[in-house]
Amino acid sequence: MARIKGQLKIKDLGSPSEAKLAQARTLVKHKQPEAPAEPPQTARLEPAHHRFPHLSLLIIAVVLVLTGIGASVALGWGDAGDVGINELTAKDIVININSRPHFIATNAETVGDVLREQGIHFTSGDYMDKKKDQPVVEGMKIWLRLSVPIRIIADGQIHLLESQPITVSKALSLAGIELGANDTVSLPLLSYVYDETEIQVHRIEIRTETVDEYIDQPETTVEYEYLVAGARAVVSEGSPGVNRNTYRVTYRDGQEVGRVLLDAVKVRDPKERVIGIGPANSKGTATKAMAITDDGASFYFHNSYTMEATAYTWTGNTTATGTWPKVGTIAVDPDIIPLGTKVYVAGYGFAVAEDTGGAINDYIIDLYMDTENQCISWGRRQVTVYMLN
Repeated sequence: MARIKGQLKIKDLGSPSEAKLAQARTLVKHKQPEAPAEPPQTARLEPAHHRFPHLSLLIIAVVLVLTGIGASVALGWGDAGDVGINELTAKDIVININSRPHFIATNAETVGDVLREQGIHFTSGDYMDKKKDQPVVEGMKIWLRLSVPIRIIADGQIHLLESQPITVSKALSLAGIELGANDTVSLPLLSYVYDETEIQVHRIEIRTETVDEYIDQPETTVEYEYLVAGARAVVSEGSPGVNRNTYRVTYRDGQEVGRVLLDAVKVRDPKERVIGIGPANSKGTATKAMAITDDGASFYFHNSYTMEATAYTWTGNTTATGTWPKVGTIAVDPDIIPLGTKVYVAGYGFAVAEDTGGAINDYIIDLYMDTENQCISWGRRQVTVYMLN
């Protein structure tokens, strides 16, 4: 509506057309009423024992078990492992033995009863912070220090101690055992001994040792003109080489357990051992006579002397002829045996006059040997010296 000049004016909306009326009638005609909903059915519950046929049996079993447990509690007894302990009246206490706590439940009346109950043997040498007749109360803590046997093995001896818990170091001190700088102990020194224990002490010694070690010498065979044809003999023993080695050697209780090479110096090279064979056309046939070596080989010689023979060994110096001495080198008086002369010394072997000496005069010769012990063993002897050339 609209107000015009103070009057209401109604707008003519017109009448509905026939088409719209027909459409409305059609909609009303086709709309069907909804069917009423079915009334809800009342839910029917079956008894539980019908739906779960085994439930009744389960309930009965649980009731029986609970009844048994209740009876057990009512009687005041626990499981079979605690037979003799009334759990309703038992007191929980702690027994600390040598710093090791043990939690127990007990019906014992006194501390002494607890010791007997637990099989603890308390002697006059032991310590306890409670009196034996002291009543046992809930939560009580009993501290015990019990003596333990200690067995110490050192220097081939066995030391037996009986002591309250002490350190390994203290146990060694009580046994009068002192440790060297390198000695070892089977247990840490600061650890405590709480139970029966064996302690082993090992003496460790470290030495620096220098030894001469021999190098094997090669062997060769040559024709030797002064031997009878076909005869064989050692013409030159030669000598093994020598290495001077320095080791760090570790000994444990007197037995070597380790060796480390620190330094090695070659003192001399090995000299070959020479085996002579007499050639078929031996030059010895023109010499004065024939003799037999100590090992049975025949040889020719030009002349022979009876001489006094001593022995010497390695000095680190070359010979008078500039060679390195070896077995088969002899020192002579050049006025008697010229240097370079090949000889055979009975009891010593074939040799060459290569060296001289201040004390080697006239009919004295000095025989080279590998070791000082060999020289001492040889001593001073009368020998026959055969000049081969």
